[in-house]
Amino acid sequence: MAVRKSIVLVCCAGLAVSAATGLTFAQDKVPPAPPIPTSVVGDHATITFDSLSNDFGVIGDEKTHDTEFRFTNSGKAPLIITSTNGSCGCTVPALEKKTYLPNESGVIKVTYNPHGRRGTQQTNVTVVSNDPLQPQVVLQVHSNIKPQVMVDPQVLNIGQVQKGTPTVLKAIITSRDKALLPTVATPSMTSIEPRLLEAVEVEVDGEMVTQTPLEVTVLANAEVGQISGQISIRTGDPTRMLQVTVTGEVIGDLEAKPARVQLSGLAPSAPINAQVRIGSRSGKPFKITKAVDAPVGTGVLMVAVSEDNSVQPPAYVLTLTGTSPATVGAFRGDIVLTTDIESEKTFKIPYFGFTRNAQPRPTSPTGGPPSVWDTQPSLLVPPR
Repeated sequence: MAVRKSIVLVCCAGLAVSAATGLTFAQDKVPPAPPIPTSVVGDHATITFDSLSNDFGVIGDEKTHDTEFRFTNSGKAPLIITSTNGSCGCTVPALEKKTYLPNESGVIKVTYNPHGRRGTQQTNVTVVSNDPLQPQVVLQVHSNIKPQVMVDPQVLNIGQVQKGTPTVLKAIITSRDKALLPTVATPSMTSIEPRLLEAVEVEVDGEMVTQTPLEVTVLANAEVGQISGQISIRTGDPTRMLQVTVTGEVIGDLEAKPARVQLSGLAPSAPINAQVRIGSRSGKPFKITKAVDAPVGTGVLMVAVSEDNSVQPPAYVLTLTGTSPATVGAFRGDIVLTTDIESEKTFKIPYFGFTRNAQPRPTSPTGGPPSVWDTQPSLLVPPR
């Protein structure tokens, strides 16, 4: 029995024709190559780098590090480098020259400053040239920074604590250099008390280091309100300082709802009307004897206090009225209450807001009222 063979021919139109049957069937089309821009046709410059990245590996933070990226103009026209911009931590000295002939090579020098950084890092250098195929080339600098001295964590958050309850938080200061042991810890707030404990030698990742515990106490006499302070830590080197941020909130018996008043998106010189409810967490009766606006800048609020006898013990409602600033911008301040509670003679409720000009309403091209297509151009079907 004779075997019938067929030969398939691929046509330009993307159809295959069987020589045996004469039938045509569809073939997967190969997408055409994108057209070459007119500016690229002919001879042009081409920037070619030996490497697009450099990895310093594990480095300290006590000094800068230098590296180089070599390149060649592998094109057929002069290469012109118009700019070299480094991201945070990278600086690129001015190039000795900016124009390179075909087959001519050059070097882009990069200086990396790891100070104040820790852990795995990547920074970039963007090179802009007249190469039409790659007008911007991004060079990467990688590193894993182990500071000579560091504190962990850098932020201590007490959360919400009841007034009169001291709260203790801890951090660890690690020194890879004995000349950088911590010596003094100074707080920015009198309600925060830091204390350096006895240093110990430990092994971390195969390296012997000195670790000094830092104990931070938010004292029982801390005032009700937000805690936001800094602890400055001196080391054996006066130029090497560490910072620890302490955040949180001390709460008392009084509770404001909302805890902070937001007056956002007001027009200049617009009326203000807001309310705040003051209650007791413990259910003990109290009195508000005075309420005033303590603004940062020009005052904008009047505060009226009314008693709500629908609940027991009675609560208070603060009605805030006034006029927003006549100028565009932010404004803020505190509503300061005076109470008969011995431990909370003063109670503050922060407020903040901003004014902005109203956006002009769109108009129809004909000058009449705007159509739905003017006001909602993104809708596929206008609402009825």
